[in-house]
Amino acid sequence: MEKTIKKIQEDLKYGLATAARGYLKIGLDHYHKKLGYYEVFPQVLIGNLAISVELMLKAFIASQKIDLLFKDLPLGLKAMLSAPSLFTVKDIRPLEIELRSSKYKTLELNECISLFYIFFPEQKQNLGAHFRFLTSCRNTSLHSILPKFQKYELDRTVYLSLNLFQILEKKNTFDLKKYVLTPEDKKFLTKFDSDRVERVEKAIASAREKAKKINEPDIISVSEWDVIDTTCPVCESTGLLFGDTVEGYNDPESGPMLLFIPDSFECKACGLKLSDALELELAGMAKSYDRSRDIVSCFGDRDFGYDYY
Repeated sequence: MEKTIKKIQEDLKYGLATAARGYLKIGLDHYHKKLGYYEVFPQVLIGNLAISVELMLKAFIASQKIDLLFKDLPLGLKAMLSAPSLFTVKDIRPLEIELRSSKYKTLELNECISLFYIFFPEQKQNLGAHFRFLTSCRNTSLHSILPKFQKYELDRTVYLSLNLFQILEKKNTFDLKKYVLTPEDKKFLTKFDSDRVERVEKAIASAREKAKKINEPDIISVSEWDVIDTTCPVCESTGLLFGDTVEGYNDPESGPMLLFIPDSFECKACGLKLSDALELELAGMAKSYDRSRDIVSCFGDRDFGYDYY
């Protein structure tokens, strides 16, 4: 029975990985060949790469545990997948056919991304803003008309796709059907990283020009688990940091703490936008912010034995 479950798992992984590779190759080939004419083709590129990202994530999830991939599986099938040694091949045969027939819905893209962060928490700050951008335009690119894109918005989608592929490839997600990074892919990744400094310098210079016309800094207060306010490094107005609040620890004596881990920033007053954690670092912003005063709000009346007020 375990061999049957393993075979189903390998087949699912193989099919998803093969499809992900195909969409990735089409998207990247299109990007490299049409570079310079991106304004005509963003919807095709974004659509292919968004599908590839989703299927790459699903291939990885399937490689870890099949039942994580599907939504609303019947209880009997969940039991067979979780404890195959208690069942026979005859028991699973009818459900196996249904499992291969796309009868059961798989996770949505946002749900796949959430699972990815569970397996790769260290990537949340690095790729979080890029994932959010992709999810914001994924459905539009596939089902409607995509608004005109800036070149950087297209580049960051390519950047996310290639980085995700490399991360999952190290876990042998694509061992059955590999995509090999081309010289153009490697050149793009090198250039994207090297251009980051220039992008931040230009963003700061533009924000400084706009800041000259600001009479008084805008002051607002925002405190959500995924958004907090902070002082803009250019105009001293209040800007918004996007990211995530996580539990952390200093040491056994100081007890638990809350940290806000940012991955992007936006100031509406001067227009400064920083699109990932490395851009935040280049602009001199902190990698984390202490939110320990909000620990009671986060965990309710759970007794930590420490005073945060």
